[in-house]
Amino acid sequence: MGFASMFKGTTTFDQDIGRWDVSTSEFFSNMFQNATTFNQNIGSWDVSMSKSFEWMFDKATAFDQNIGKWDVSSGTLFDIGDWDMSKCNTFKNMFSEASAFDQYIGGWDLSNGRSFKYMFDTASTFNQDITNWNVAKGNVFSFMFKEATSFNQDIAQWDVSTGTEFVSMFHKASSFQQNLTSWPYSATESDDFCNGASCTSSTPNASSSATCSRFLIQLFSYFLCTSCIVRLL
Repeated sequence: MGFASMFKGTTTFDQDIGRWDVSTSEFFSNMFQNATTFNQNIGSWDVSMSKSFEWMFDKATAFDQNIGKWDVSSGTLFDIGDWDMSKCNTFKNMFSEASAFDQYIGGWDLSNGRSFKYMFDTASTFNQDITNWNVAKGNVFSFMFKEATSFNQDIAQWDVSTGTEFVSMFHKASSFQQNLTSWPYSATESDDFCNGASCTSSTPNASSSATCSRFLIQLFSYFLCTSCIVRLL
């Protein structure tokens, strides 16, 4: 039994169906897709048997009800790739220990994200393309891919320049083999940053090293010259 696509495209439907018994349904996919007027309270529905919620509220632009108490533990199909994450600032532990999760979320707008700590910790199946994520405001990346043993995407172009915490970011992410030489040296040299993975880390800035060397040479020359003058006197 299912309610898949039941009200799909019904742009005027907005009836009270909050008392429906949907407890035996396994499918709610596309149920309110494009139902642009619907905004009824269905928070008391028992959806614990459902396996599919794909596109359930896709483009249901008026819907704004609390369904936070739904038991979706039996669900296996959730399309979260189109979620609006633009106002979120912390993603800490979001998929931690979600060992089966491997859905595409590469289109998420994370431009306001600050903390990504433990985000995919032990998410052992996840290996989606998140190359285009904007994490430029992020400051905490510690343990982000810790033991995410399948992850091996090229994220070298991420701007992590404002980051301050990178400890164990790829710890035991055993499939990860990417070149991160474009990342700040302070990030890739963090404790346990890539232990158990195979990433290529950045090195100290060459120009800074050269400047430092020139300064030391000049300093040595100064003391040498001063010593000579003292002897002559």
